[in-house]
Amino acid sequence: MSGAGAMVGRLPRVSVSSSVLRTEGLYKRYWRKTALEPLNFSLEVGEFVGLLGVNGSGKSTLMKMAAGLVRPSGGHLEVLGLPPGPHSKLEVAFLPELDHLYPRWTAREAFAFFDRFFTMNRARFFGLLEFLRLEETARFGTLSKGNRTRLRLALTLAREARLYLLDEPLSGIDPLTREQILMTLMREFRATDMTMMLATHQVAEAETLFDRVLVLDEGRVLLEGTADEIRARRGSSIDRAVKEAARERRALEEPV
Repeated sequence: MSGAGAMVGRLPRVSVSSSVLRTEGLYKRYWRKTALEPLNFSLEVGEFVGLLGVNGSGKSTLMKMAAGLVRPSGGHLEVLGLPPGPHSKLEVAFLPELDHLYPRWTAREAFAFFDRFFTMNRARFFGLLEFLRLEETARFGTLSKGNRTRLRLALTLAREARLYLLDEPLSGIDPLTREQILMTLMREFRATDMTMMLATHQVAEAETLFDRVLVLDEGRVLLEGTADEIRARRGSSIDRAVKEAARERRALEEPV
């Protein structure tokens, strides 16, 4: 890909002996509704983990807790060996699903704003703009939904962070382009110590993109493992395995 070296730039070398992200019995409740059942999970240095599930499955809740934006109701959560706090907000780059940029900003102005608060990699950002075919001077509010999504992704990946949490990072982009972008980005960054958790409802992406997948359904872990492990256990594709596991869980919960 053109400008690959410039896109990657210099990423921070992570030197943590413990997991980048670790949970023990972590859960979240909103009044009487449980958004996330007790979860035991860890994310290791350099892993690309897919967080799969439909809307309302608990993906965004888990990511927001890891980013320090939502307080857990109970259990234990560590980010880089410590509970989420000011230190982790500097080391964790979180891309929410919703637009959060000022409509009149250009890509260059948005980068300058982020650069005031975070350590940003200029060469990587402008390399990403070139790769994603974005203009530096176009204002955010004039962009299509797909291009707004691309710009937010470029800003997030341009941060010098230890953990990247991407919540539906390519929504509004057609499936073929999504796959091309994700496969290229992961190939370029895989040689680094970048650690990433990417939430998506596109189950088919788990077949080839991720080191490991965690499938949530109504706040509960439905499946976990590598794509090969899940296929071997279930004897089917990831997509079919997820659907079958969801049906089995609901059948067990139905009153006799």
